[in-house]
Amino acid sequence: MLDLYKLGFNTNTNVSIRGGNEKTSFYTSLSYKNAKSTTENNTFERYSMLLKASHKLNDWVDVAASFSFANSKPRNAQLNAGELFVNANTNVINPLFDVDYFRNKYLGEHGGIASTSYGDQYGSVPSSAKNYFFKVDNYDYVRKETVIRPTFEVNVKMTDWLKFKADANMNRYYTSIEDKQLGSGYANEGGYYGITQDIKEQFTVGGTFTASKQIKDFSLGGFARFEYYNTSSQHSKVSTDGGMVVPGEWFVENSKKTKRANRPYRAAKELFLPFCFKFRMEESILFGCYRT
Repeated sequence: MLDLYKLGFNTNTNVSIRGGNEKTSFYTSLSYKNAKSTTENNTFERYSMLLKASHKLNDWVDVAASFSFANSKPRNAQLNAGELFVNANTNVINPLFDVDYFRNKYLGEHGGIASTSYGDQYGSVPSSAKNYFFKVDNYDYVRKETVIRPTFEVNVKMTDWLKFKADANMNRYYTSIEDKQLGSGYANEGGYYGITQDIKEQFTVGGTFTASKQIKDFSLGGFARFEYYNTSSQHSKVSTDGGMVVPGEWFVENSKKTKRANRPYRAAKELFLPFCFKFRMEESILFGCYRT
């Protein structure tokens, strides 16, 4: 059983640079991660980047911004090879099964999984082993994820007791999935091909006034904030149905039946927070918020 598992490999490389002077500072980093699972064709790869900078324009105003980017590609979920030896719902494999010997003995002369019904040479090999090896070599599920997050803020010292901060940020999350499954029947009968796309976006912009003032024996403080928030999402999926006309040709028009297509949809939500405040005087606190 252990021969079904391989030696995994994982590496993570990071490079960063930091610098600045009395008015300006910056930071940037790059990262690369690559991992190979203990089962075949199960991998993960990710590139990421971060940029941050701030600058003091004068004694009253400073600005700051950042940008982060990450792109990852997980490929093929790890298969549970151990089930082949214990799951009573499958054709249980003998623990002494010689994986190295049978590794490539699962195909029939016609290209699909070998079967005694067609007189194939490897038809007598345990079906659970043949199905497992066929999926490892002929199924390919790739998910790509991209995340982009820019931010920006301005801080203004209006007086000794009153400050203002304006900020904005966005989060864009994009996912695409490509699923390839070669037909396992006679001459690769069957098969499947599908594409899925998802997009999620969030955008926020706001401003905050902060006050803190000492009047004789009294300490007064509070803040007031307004904010606009918008979020939206999109989804679409298209796939073959009933197998593929030409095995191994990966496009949805290759579907035997009319291709399946989920109706694309878009959802959006907005929130406008025109006024929110907090007032403090010694031990007393008053808080209120009005939303639309």
